[in-house]
Amino acid sequence: GLQAYSELRRTAIARRVRPFLLRRMKEEVLLELPTKNESVAFSELLLEQKELYAAVLAKLRVDTLRHLDQETFRKNRIRILAGITRLRQICCHPGLFVDGYKGSSAKFKQLLDILEECRLSGRRVLIFSQFTKMLDLIGRELVQRGEPYFYLDGKTASEDRVAICNRFTVDVRDLFFI
Repeated sequence: GLQAYSELRRTAIARRVRPFLLRRMKEEVLLELPTKNESVAFSELLLEQKELYAAVLAKLRVDTLRHLDQETFRKNRIRILAGITRLRQICCHPGLFVDGYKGSSAKFKQLLDILEECRLSGRRVLIFSQFTKMLDLIGRELVQRGEPYFYLDGKTASEDRVAICNRFTVDVRDLFFI
């Protein structure tokens, strides 16, 4: 279980997960890839996001300090990580954390603006997210706007992955969610 896993040495963990890790460098994949252009865009949380973030952060601080008095930090790392993940979700869109959330998020609105700029300029877009629910929220909005997209996640069958990627290179759809 979890306790047995937490007692494993790093080398034992690395040996167990090695077959599941695949990382290819750009140089190994395709030498003709263009140089990477990276731009950082900041978005200030909406008021409702700030309030939710502050409340969750305050609760996380209280819970963490209370449990650190009773148990060791090592045993609480999962609880702390889960709290940080909740905060990240709220920053993306509170709907990832709060069921039935009716509001929006600054990041979501900013992404929709960027997608519109890309559409108008004829650029194709890949959207990566750790949160599949975030991709679902974006997808629902784009379906309402009549904008089709391709989608690939961990549940996509391996035999379908290459076919989907190949279709993206030739299809008229300009969006790919991963």
